Amino acid sequence: MAQAGSTVTCELQLSGPADNAGPGIVLSASTSLVRLPGVVKARPRQSSLAFQASVDPTAAFQTVAIQAAVDATVVEDNITVMGAKRPILSVPGRQYVTAGHRLAFQVSASSASGEPTSVSLAALPPGAGFDSMSGTFQWVPGESESGTWKLMFSASDGPDTVASEVIVTAGSGVPLIEELRDTANGSSGTACSPGSLVSLRGGWLAATSESDWSGDRQELGGAAVLVNGSRVPVLAASPTEVTFKCPNTLSGSILNLEVETAAGRSQGVNAVMRESTVAILTVHEVAGDQAAATILDSELAMPRNYRYLGLPAQAGDAVRIPVIGLSADSDPSSLTALIGDIPVPVRSVTALTGITGMVHVGIVIPAAAPIGDAVPLRVQHLQDGCVISSQTASIAIEAIRR
Repeated sequence: MAQAGSTVTCELQLSGPADNAGPGIVLSASTSLVRLPGVVKARPRQSSLAFQASVDPTAAFQTVAIQAAVDATVVEDNITVMGAKRPILSVPGRQYVTAGHRLAFQVSASSASGEPTSVSLAALPPGAGFDSMSGTFQWVPGESESGTWKLMFSASDGPDTVASEVIVTAGSGVPLIEELRDTANGSSGTACSPGSLVSLRGGWLAATSESDWSGDRQELGGAAVLVNGSRVPVLAASPTEVTFKCPNTLSGSILNLEVETAAGRSQGVNAVMRESTVAILTVHEVAGDQAAATILDSELAMPRNYRYLGLPAQAGDAVRIPVIGLSADSDPSSLTALIGDIPVPVRSVTALTGITGMVHVGIVIPAAAPIGDAVPLRVQHLQDGCVISSQTASIAIEAIRR
């Protein structure tokens, strides 16, 4: 049984040991509202494997057939999907609009019960319009409407009502910084550390989207980042996010961060320079701080799923952990990885070609490593007699099932 909006784990039993060199096992579901990895492969000598099925939040009560096929051999089993008890309201994220320009976005709603669902907006900004039938919001703000507007949308199927807010900021087009985030793990904060990668989020931060992770550019997408008045390397830029490399300055220093475009310069945002840190790069869209660690050269060490090419690691696998805050000449003997509470020696530290400020830390999964979809992972660096520890990320590890 699976609830709408949930992810469940399915297990596939194989008739014999897997041949990893084969074409793989093709998975399919009888509805597109249950999403599966298209193809999965078992590891050598493995006779069963697990994969995730993700159920769309809008799915109604139904029985869904899941098939696994290899050539002409097909097996099938069913799962029961339980629909959401309340209406589903879909709204966009934060919106930015320049005065005198048109903003338009769509809001939609559905009910798993099949009942007609109506959408309404509590209050409109001056001159804005909302078509409740199509769910289209439109607005051309004037200069007098500059500022932040909170739009509260509601959806009702009769017995139940849900609401969700869309924040709209109208402005002149001059860059606006609203948040500072650690690029490695996506956490919000107000600090830099030498050589770390930081993202500024907000509106009108760049004219176009562009990236160059070499660290050789000080302007991308028409955007530059200034730290205490001096330009620093920009690695990626889009209208709502700019990523830059922190400079090497003294711990405790106050940094004034600004973004500059052809439209002008943003307000200054203060950050504090902290001591050197170590951070594991994570897959931000995945709950549980999934590390972007890879096995078998390219596959993420995570549960088999429909969104990413991945599979759990096993004992004996070589794993590459992307880490920010270390140099390529760091001594592996000064580093330790912790898988759960088990210390694991680091075998190598290698630079990532074309990416500044990041290295791959190489380890091998020990036989005693814990099993699970989200096994805690940390990296520790012994520097000048002090232990610097990364945040806790996670990787998936599975048993060798024969």
